[in-house]
Amino acid sequence: MSDWSRIQKRCGCGAAMMIHMHTLIYKRRVQIAEVPVYSCARCGIYEPVPMIRQELMTLLAELNEQTPSGSLSFAERSEWAAIVRDTLTSEGAGAAEEEGLGPAIQQAVQGRIDLLLDLYRFAFAAGEATWMAEIERRLSSLTGVALNGMKMESN
Repeated sequence: MSDWSRIQKRCGCGAAMMIHMHTLIYKRRVQIAEVPVYSCARCGIYEPVPMIRQELMTLLAELNEQTPSGSLSFAERSEWAAIVRDTLTSEGAGAAEEEGLGPAIQQAVQGRIDLLLDLYRFAFAAGEATWMAEIERRLSSLTGVALNGMKMESN
């Protein structure tokens, strides 16, 4: 996992950049809501947080001229974005700000991994290959580890 104690970042202008959820407009037609970005209050620059860049680039590559106008939630496609959104909007967000956002996100990631592993065990026991593949994809996006071929023993 990433070093979450360094979740804050410095902008080129020297100001601290903070994480917030942003809506991106793609080709003036598609609104992509709930994208976690670093933003600078001083100069207005923003950039996606590193954990979601690849998923965001994949989404943008999927969108093309035939994509109808509209909006979509990036947090519905990305485990990282969903975790950041949930952490920022949780009742404990005030405490997370005091202690730093990093530990709160790290705790949320560990909780999500534990939940997905429990779901994987259930899907395995039920013989649900499609569900297992979806859970594997979600886990690998959080851990950076491909789980294909993971062996489990049924209890």
